[in-house]
Amino acid sequence: MTGRRLLGYGGICAILLGSILPWASGPFGISASGIGNGGTVGDGVITVILGILAAATFAAGTRDTAAHRGWSITAIVLAVLAGVVAGVDTANILSVPLASIGIGPPLVVLGALAVVVASVQALRAP
Repeated sequence: MTGRRLLGYGGICAILLGSILPWASGPFGISASGIGNGGTVGDGVITVILGILAAATFAAGTRDTAAHRGWSITAIVLAVLAGVVAGVDTANILSVPLASIGIGPPLVVLGALAVVVASVQALRAP
């Protein structure tokens, strides 16, 4: 397996894992995951769906086929969307008094960045 594929699949794992880990915490031990109870309900589900779709399109984009460019571009778009959802949630969480950001959104953003880098490398490959 090439470094590009390891980076891309690692990024996808980070997106999926970050989607279910805590997204926000507050006083008295209150915590909310991306797909659980709390103010970010649903956004983790969105990033999971985008991550799964990015995984499928990344896998297709790393194959040596005539359509690999289109699949790689689609993986980039899906990863960027997942990163934007997590980034917007991060900003929203940080604007709430006494709330702190969990590990989930930053992990989704880092995973999305990894998928983008790996997909760009796949586009540049002959």
